[in-house]
Order: sequence, then C-alpha cells, then structure tokens
Amino acid sequence: MDKAVGATIVSDHDPSVKKKLLETLMVECVVTAACASDDGTDAVAVATMDVWEKLVAEPMVPEKLVVLAVLLDALGSERIPLAVGVGCGETLRKALATRDGIAAVVAAPGVLDGLIPLLCAVPSGLLPPALKVDQLAVRLLAWLPPSRGDLADDLTSLLVGAWEPRAIDRGLVAVASAFELVSDPAMRPPPSLWLAAVFNVAPTCLLPKLLQREMRARGGELQGRASVAVGRLLAAPAQTPTRLAWVLGILHALQSVGGGGALMTAAETGVKPLVETLVAAFAHGAPSASDAPRILSAALPVLRILLCGYQSSASVWLAAVPGLHALLTDMAACKSGCDPELVESLVELITSLMAFFPGYPVLYTSLRSACVEAAGAEAVREPEATKLAATMKALAFEASDKEVMAVRARRQAALELQLAQDTAGAPVACPIVGLANLGNTCYLNALAQALGALSGLSNLLWQVRPAAQRPLQALADLYAWTKYTDRPAVAPKSLHAALPSPFNGHGQHDAAELARFLLAYVEAAAQATSPEVEHAFRELLVGQLTTTIVCRVCGSTSERTEDAPLVPVPLPDARCGGPLEAALDALFEPEEMAGENAYACRTCGGLVAATRQITEYRPPQHMIFALSRFSYNAKMRTRTKVLAPVSVPEELAGVSSDESAGYRLSAVVVHSGTRIEHGHYYAFVREPVGGGWYLANDSSVTATDYYTLAALSSRFASDTPYLVVYSRAGADGGGGSVPAMEALPTALAQAISADNAAYAREVKAAAAAAAAHRSGGWGDGWGGSDGSGGNDEPYQGGGSGGSGSGWGSLSLIS
Repeated sequence: MDKAVGATIVSDHDPSVKKKLLETLMVECVVTAACASDDGTDAVAVATMDVWEKLVAEPMVPEKLVVLAVLLDALGSERIPLAVGVGCGETLRKALATRDGIAAVVAAPGVLDGLIPLLCAVPSGLLPPALKVDQLAVRLLAWLPPSRGDLADDLTSLLVGAWEPRAIDRGLVAVASAFELVSDPAMRPPPSLWLAAVFNVAPTCLLPKLLQREMRARGGELQGRASVAVGRLLAAPAQTPTRLAWVLGILHALQSVGGGGALMTAAETGVKPLVETLVAAFAHGAPSASDAPRILSAALPVLRILLCGYQSSASVWLAAVPGLHALLTDMAACKSGCDPELVESLVELITSLMAFFPGYPVLYTSLRSACVEAAGAEAVREPEATKLAATMKALAFEASDKEVMAVRARRQAALELQLAQDTAGAPVACPIVGLANLGNTCYLNALAQALGALSGLSNLLWQVRPAAQRPLQALADLYAWTKYTDRPAVAPKSLHAALPSPFNGHGQHDAAELARFLLAYVEAAAQATSPEVEHAFRELLVGQLTTTIVCRVCGSTSERTEDAPLVPVPLPDARCGGPLEAALDALFEPEEMAGENAYACRTCGGLVAATRQITEYRPPQHMIFALSRFSYNAKMRTRTKVLAPVSVPEELAGVSSDESAGYRLSAVVVHSGTRIEHGHYYAFVREPVGGGWYLANDSSVTATDYYTLAALSSRFASDTPYLVVYSRAGADGGGGSVPAMEALPTALAQAISADNAAYAREVKAAAAAAAAHRSGGWGDGWGGSDGSGGNDEPYQGGGSGGSGSGWGSLSLIS
C-alpha cells in the first residue's frame, strides 16, 4: 500500500488530496513502527492517539474513513485504545448519519473498501447508540454501485448476528430497514440492486412480523409498497431460493387482502426479469447452473401467481414468452441435470397460458416445439377447458376498475419506452401499422385492419365526412394516422371513444356485430351525401341476395332482393367443416318451409308448404362473409362456438352469375378461443399495393404468407376464420385511398406531423437511455419507481381536433 499511496502522491496535484494521502501513509508508518518497538502497547497507544488527535482537529469528512480503516486494521481490534474506538464510532455516526453522507462515502474512491474493515474492527460496545451496524450495512447496500457487487457479501456478513434466534428483534429491525428502502416508490435515484442481497440471507420466518409491523406503520400504503418491493426483488441479480420465498410470501399476503391492483403492478414489473434470471441460471456454462433447479423450483409458484393472475390482457404473458422459449431450449440441452417433474410443471404452466391467451400462432408454434423438446411430446397436453377456466378464475387478481385503468396506463408507458428502445434508429419497414389493444379491443383492431385492406374504402370515408357520424370520422382519421405515422403502432383511442355503447367499453364483443354496425353507418352517411357517393358505396361493399319462394300447393312464386353488405354463411357440417366453397354452395340450396316455418301464401290464403332458395347473388367489389361460428344452446342458455375448420381458398370463382368475375382473398378475421365470452381476434391482411400477407395481432404486425393461414386450424384448433373478405381481381379501388398529407384537414395533418417529431425525439432519447443502461451506470437498475421505466405518459391524443398529440405507439408484444 505504501507504493500505491506514494505513486498517487507524486501524480496528484490537488494539495488536499496529497495531505490526506500523506496522513494515511503516516498512520501506517507510525503504527508499524510502534508495533515493532519493545514497549509494545504503550508505544501503540501513544502513536495512535497522536495520529487520532491530528485527524479530529479538522472538520469531519468521509475520506477520513480511509485513514481510520488503515489505523484499525494495523492495530487489530484487541489493541484499539478506548478513546480511539469511541472516536471512530462518533466519526461513523457523523459521516453516515444522512443519505447524502452515505452517498458521499460510497462515491469517494477507496473509502468503501476501507469502511467495511472499519465497521468490523470497531467493537460494538464502543459504538454510540445512534449508530446500529445492521441498519448501516443495509443503507450502504442501498447505495452500492452496480459495479461493486464484490462488496455485497461483505456487507451482508455484518448482518449474520441479526439472524440468530435469540436476536429476533434485531433481525426484524434490519429487515424492516431493507424493506423500507426497497419498497420506497419515491426514492430518486432508486436504491441499488444489491439491496436485495439482504433478502438472500434473512430468514423468511421474519415475514409475518415484518408485515404486521409495516401494516401498523403504513396502513393502506403497504399494498403499493409491497408491489414495488416484489418488482425490485425479482429484478435484482444473484437470485436465490430464499429471496424468492420472500417474494412468494409477500404475494400470498397481497392475495389474502385482495390487493389486485398491487399484484398487477408486481406482475408487470417482476415477471420478465424473473424469467431472464432463470434463462441466465440455465445458460450453458453459467456459474449458477448447479443452483438452477433450486431457483426454478422456488420461481415456479411465483410465476404461477403472477402469470395466471394477470388476466386483464395478455401483455405480461407475452412479454415472458421469448424468455420462456430460451429457457426451454436451455433445459432441453441439459436434460440430465433437470428434474423431469420440474420441467413438466413448467410446461404445464406454459400450455395452460397458451390455451387461456389464444390467438398468437407465430409465437405459439415455436413455443410448443420447445415444450416438446424439453419435456417430450407426451407431456405437452391441451388442458381440459372446464378445469382450466375454474383454475384461472380462482387465480385471477381482483382489482377495481380504477386500479385496472391505472395499471394499464403505466403498462402502456413502459411498453412505449421499450418499443422506442427496440426500434431506435431503425425505419419502420412494415407497410401495415399495428393497433394497440386498449383493453379487450382486439375485435375492433382486427376488423379495422381487415377493412383497411379494402382499396377504395378510405377514399369513400373521406367523401362522406361532411355528413358522417363520429365513428366514421374517427375511422377515417385512424387510416390517415396509419398511413402517415412513423410509429410501428398507434392506439385507436378516438375511434373506440366514438363508438356507441356497448362497443366503447372494455367488455368483449363480436367482430361481426361491429362490422354490421359500421357498414350501416357508412351506408347511411353515403345516402345523406349524394346519389353518386351512395352508388360508389353500393358498388364497393353492398351485394344483393335474391330469394325465391315457390308454393308447393299452387305453384306461385315470389321474389325478394335484399342488400347484403355482410353475407352470413352457415356451416353445413358443424363437426367436420370443409372448404368455404362447400359452405357457399349450401347457402344456395333449397330450404323446405313447413310446420312452424310454413309459408303464408297470398294466393292460397293460408299457411302452406313451400320451398325457399337464394337464387342469385350480385356481389360488390369487396365481399365480406361472416361464418356462422356461434350458435345458441337453449339448454345451457349460452352461445357456443362451432370449431369446425373451414379452409379459405386464395382465389374464389363462381360466386355470381358472371363466372368470369374472379375474386382474391384480401383479409381474414380469426377468432381464437373456445368460447364467445373469452377469446381473441386477430387478422391476416393482404397489403393492397404490394400484395404481401401480414398477420396483424393488435400492436404486433409480422410478415407471413397464405400457407400459414391455410394451415392455421390444423395447428391450433380454436383459431378459426370468422370474417372472410374477398376483392374482385383487378379492381382499381374506386379512385385511391387516403388523401395526400397536404389534402388532409389542417388540424389532423399538424397533429400527425407533431407526433412524428415527438416520436423522433423519443427514439433518440431511448437510444441514449439504452446506451446508458449498457454502460452499467449507478442506480439505473430498476428504472422508474412505479415500474414504468421512468418515462412519461404515452401519446394518446386523438382525431382531427388538434388537441392531442396523436396516438401513442406500444410494444410489438402488447
């Protein structure tokens, strides 16, 4: 140490630094000389007191701890003079009594390395009452830089005596100090990740007493603080089964008091880092590989509570999917070292969640394969629907509407930041822009994407704007946003708000019912605009069905022609399904009218037997077929889903009397799930200009092909085509789509431009934040105190009123 100090003295030009380093060197020399002298103890005391008097003569500064540490280390604890021990304790009390003081000590080079030996060297009987080593060690851990994990074990070693059975009160005080810091949502910057090390060694038997103590002290505030603690304990490095047991205990406590909002927040902040920890533990050659099975065993009940309880959206589950896929892959590579029952438990959890959150075929195809590789095909079983529903109902977080909305807002903000980081500096190459799920609005998003693929519709919406109702204005605005935004996804908040009840709520709804409503609105607006616009609408979207009824008694015939913008198509074989052409052929088959369904013949003057048949269909430019997927079960008094697979051809001919009028598949809205009251909608969309296929699943848009759509139901039985859209081959779209940017209403164009500029700033800031995070800066481990990553509210302005800043983008996995 003499050489190191001497070299620093020579190179450093700061007189104050030179002075302190010289003091350090002097202490070493004096103590070493005194210890080597014949009179021993007396010389040590004289030399020590001489140095001590020189130190205390100046104002107290944290850097003096280096000198004191060297002094005590050279002496040994048994040879410390009483006055020096008391003086050291007083120095510690003054230097470390405040948060600023601790921060200064931690930040000063070399001080922290000398502080721990100093704490260990000073006999506890010589420390002042105001200074408790346990609490001091906890506070030092709270400010330990990320790069100094090597000192975390040294600091936690100071707490060893607090966990002895006879020291239960002392241990409770120490763990309460740690909980107070780790659960504080207002601390800026947030505490160090290494504070979690306290919960690696603290016995979980202290948890009930801790919660009782905190409840008395904080009352209703405790739930929110508990959720913050869970998120931070799961995000911290060096995960252990003991710390996971603490997390599990906190989660059980929140469940027992109905803390649904707090549990939702904990899930959003804690699941992804926990999965990442498991991936790191099982990675090939990882230092923690031998402990990985124990960590997984402790993590599974935590994952089960958080993933199965969070049911307001699939966002938390989907955020975990990539990590779970990597985890399964690593586990498959080291089967010999994994408990088969443990692997099967993980696979059972994953398959249950895939069944409960259907509608993600791209993700689930590879995830299912990883399950088979890790556990074997026999372990990958579809859960029984009734049992799954009962289990998930029992595990669901119970939260108020206010809590759900608050958590959703934080989630959107966090996902927006993540999206900006993921796409920083990268242009959006996908021609289809995603639509954020605002809470059970997948039916709206899927339908809007399907209708957006119809050339000519957007142009028609702009032609009827003066006479249109709010929903059509909002839909036209939305298509303008998706055409001109720089974001990969926008939130259709204005459209959702403009819809009438019940569509403007957050319940689940039928995409076909919304399609009928919107098409009726467009027709009414077109009629009110002009005969020319009405004619354009009818050519574009309104087909006509002619029904002929023949009386079986007198032979008289009656015909009726009806508009059919949405053609209902019954499934002839509800069990086996078949091609769409067979279902369309069945639509034109004659139907007997007799009994309760007898025909009121005017010629015969009574109810008679007759034959009814659709004899002609005059299709529009875009045909929309609604497959009869849901039937009413009178016995159960519920609507049940018909799961029969129906194949949809890429080309369709013979749908009208004009055999030469061929049609190409433009879009398919898919319903995923086994029940109407619980499921998910997404859409396969053919891009009108380039002709490529895309899978639009809320905010996520991925390139795909027709063959993926054709094989969908064979891979996922509950993912079935529901709305099928065909467009006349070679149609020109009726005069374009969205107007040019300069032709948009001024307020709308300005809002889009302003939001694009804001997004550019967000991308730049996200890139800088990502770079700072990679550099391992002090205090950047846990992000925002509310679990949002520290970003502001997401952009969710709306419409053409100019009052908002546009729709905000969300992560591609929301």
